[in-house]
Amino acid sequence: MPLFNECRKPKVVYLGLSLELYRAGGGPAPAEWEGYFREWSSVLAERAEIVASGCCYLESEVRAVMEKGRLAGAEAAVVSALSYTASLTSVPALSEYEWPVIVWNTQQMREIAADYTPADLLRNHTVQGVQDVANLLFRRRMKFIVVSGWFREPAVLERLDAAMTAARALRPVRTLSLGGRFFGMGDFEFHPSDILAWHASFDDLPMEEYRTACQEVPADELNAQTAADFADFEIEPGLSRELHRESLRPYLALKKLLARHRSDAFTMNFSSSDFRGKFLPLHAVNRLMADGLGYAGEGDSLRAVWMARLIRMAGSANFTEIYTVDFVRNRFFMTHMQECNPLWARRDRKIRLKNQPFWTAGFGPYTGMYFTLEPGPVTLTGVTPDADGKLRYIIFTGEIEDVPPLPDYDRAHWFCRVNSSAAALLDRYSEAGGPHHLIAVRGDLRNELKLLARFDGAEYLDITEERKC
Repeated sequence: MPLFNECRKPKVVYLGLSLELYRAGGGPAPAEWEGYFREWSSVLAERAEIVASGCCYLESEVRAVMEKGRLAGAEAAVVSALSYTASLTSVPALSEYEWPVIVWNTQQMREIAADYTPADLLRNHTVQGVQDVANLLFRRRMKFIVVSGWFREPAVLERLDAAMTAARALRPVRTLSLGGRFFGMGDFEFHPSDILAWHASFDDLPMEEYRTACQEVPADELNAQTAADFADFEIEPGLSRELHRESLRPYLALKKLLARHRSDAFTMNFSSSDFRGKFLPLHAVNRLMADGLGYAGEGDSLRAVWMARLIRMAGSANFTEIYTVDFVRNRFFMTHMQECNPLWARRDRKIRLKNQPFWTAGFGPYTGMYFTLEPGPVTLTGVTPDADGKLRYIIFTGEIEDVPPLPDYDRAHWFCRVNSSAAALLDRYSEAGGPHHLIAVRGDLRNELKLLARFDGAEYLDITEERKC
């Protein structure tokens, strides 16, 4: 398995905005601006797939480019002023689409020298137009971010990258739930109005539909997947092919059901009596996370949606919990009943498939996965509505430790080491209202998550560093 899914470039429309008055005047400036736009486009194309673009002087030209972008699957609109531009030329058309808008406020000249001339001003007067456009975006409650700076400045481009990455998370998410919600887990509760910014929808998967799909998985599919797995994974001697075949039924069935329901995320409650001890999809969940599906356990549909959004940003994500703490080494022990994304497994050893007994009565064994994770930086995220229904994104970073699997532990697990007191970080996380389900993404994605919070109108809270009293 690869370490993580490749993250394709974001698909964007790129608009260069000016004013028909300049073009109608017949001067040389519009041709120069269009040359600048081509140069800026080449810089943008290194970090985004530009599916439609153009220099626009009229509202009709903006609409034509936007519609071409819609047909090509654009995820965001990037706009740059080429000169002064009147907002009513562009914002009405932009507002008809649900994409976020990234205003790349740049110009050709990097600095103003002593020999600056009126011609230089004419070629580089973009700021007033940006302010006109941003004012109307604000007043129309549109989702937008402004990135200002010279078009080749690395720090500016890094912020532009972060904004486009965050914008990828804004597409609607559809979640499928099986078995309801675990009784008594209050941190799963939310009101649909809390997450209107997410454009999320929630559907229940009838248990009978699920069981029927499991029973109807063709034998040839089961046999082919079993043969592939016994070749690709390390197999514990106690795991029979028959048990593995039965563990694969929920995976192959759910793949089809999730495609049929067009779902981006999934959650299931293992404690539901409707499972009747059969077809518990714990093995399936790991495989589905590796396939790119958002997930959270025990019927936690809120964090399942959140994980689906982070997958769009980062290429892959991982569901996890802090189960216990090593206070001496300032690290958390991260695990769950079984769920862990195998894409994140160490690359220097195979994942072990094993006969995994279930810890509570009424369920038979299933194929478990035993592995730990490829080391590297990681960002942990918890999301919750506050008492007034406003979303709060609680973020901290750490390091996936470079350690082998614990020899006496029986399922996927990993250590997250933090750079401050683990005890103090736990205080900050819980006092901020952090839920017990977390979603992890590889690397340090705090810039992207901060901008996502801006898009979502959510509160962003980075608790990585200790507070000063």
